[in-house]
Amino acid sequence: IERLADPVAPIAEIVKRVPAVQLQSLYGIGSFTGADQFLQMVAAARGRLRKGGVPDIIAAAKVALQDWNDGRIPYYTSPPSRGNEGFAAAEVVGLWAKEFDAELVFADERSTVIAHLSTMADDAAAGREAFQLDTVGAAAVDMDAMQAENGDGMHAEPTGRGGGGDAMEDDDEYGRPAKRAARGPEPGSAAAILYGEAGQLNPNIARQERKKLKKRADRAEVVAAAIAAKEAKLRREMEAEDSSSDEGEAGSGDDPDGGASGAMSD
Repeated sequence: IERLADPVAPIAEIVKRVPAVQLQSLYGIGSFTGADQFLQMVAAARGRLRKGGVPDIIAAAKVALQDWNDGRIPYYTSPPSRGNEGFAAAEVVGLWAKEFDAELVFADERSTVIAHLSTMADDAAAGREAFQLDTVGAAAVDMDAMQAENGDGMHAEPTGRGGGGDAMEDDDEYGRPAKRAARGPEPGSAAAILYGEAGQLNPNIARQERKKLKKRADRAEVVAAAIAAKEAKLRREMEAEDSSSDEGEAGSGDDPDGGASGAMSD
């Protein structure tokens, strides 16, 4: 603002744009007819006067510009009226409709794929003969017999479930018998495909081995504890026998001396 050569010129534009009622309410002045009269009233209201009470127009213009820059002067404009932009947009979308036609795009793709397929004449020329498989007719399936077989298999009791079995007798976490998991995957199964190669780690078998080693370690700890308890018991019994034998020897040694002394006194 201080660098403006003529700060009065912008005030004329502000007076044109801002309603006079808002400027009168902001600065507490009366009605005015132009920018010069507005600045004179602002100078008198804000005390921007020169010698002799002459209003300082330049100082009043700087005050109004500062208020404008700080946003103290409210100002707004009405939006322009809209024309036929909506109809123009509809025409543009209509032009793009062909590019977004999915049926047309897929039809072109299908025609392109079919054009690259070889015909029977091309196969015959290349030495590739077409063949046809003969069917044996409709197959008859006895659902009752299949259900009966499945029921017999489900109700069959597993063998080899004695109470003295090791960890391999238990089922693994997938519900399969542990012995079956230990034998490895059956040929043709998914596990055989994944872990059938030589040197391939089977996590199911490794899990069963860890369980087996853990149970063996637990048994070894139990046996070691029993042996230690037995040795401690035998040690206590031997110490008790040694102490009793020592007391017996001490008592037998005192009696002969006493008898000899009694005989000599007689």
